[in-house]
Amino acid sequence: MLGAAFGVLSASSFALSNVFARRGVMGLSALQGIYITVVAGVPLFFIAALVSGQVFRLGELGWSQHAWLAASGVTQYIVGRYSNYRAIRALGANGSAPLLSLSVLVSVVLAVPLLGERISLVQGVGI
Repeated sequence: MLGAAFGVLSASSFALSNVFARRGVMGLSALQGIYITVVAGVPLFFIAALVSGQVFRLGELGWSQHAWLAASGVTQYIVGRYSNYRAIRALGANGSAPLLSLSVLVSVVLAVPLLGERISLVQGVGI
């Protein structure tokens, strides 16, 4: 039951974020939107990592793991957010939401062959 509640909370948060982003990109460019999220997001991420104690475990990661995390961050912040803001500006929050929902399917399609993930019947139905 707790998982379902967090799922609804997550979906609501993303929906509200898309609505706010739509309002924001109407007066700003997508690059300015990325700048704002980096300026706000990176310090908040650091605070969360500090509070949770995870920032002290960075030494446990190897160089290749740091490189993968850095590549993930660059892809998500530069390519993903820029494309997201451009889509929201062009199509609106409601018009871009179905296209952005494809990220789950793309993640699964990439995770199975690249990471060796296995999909159960329940997970397949959920996807």
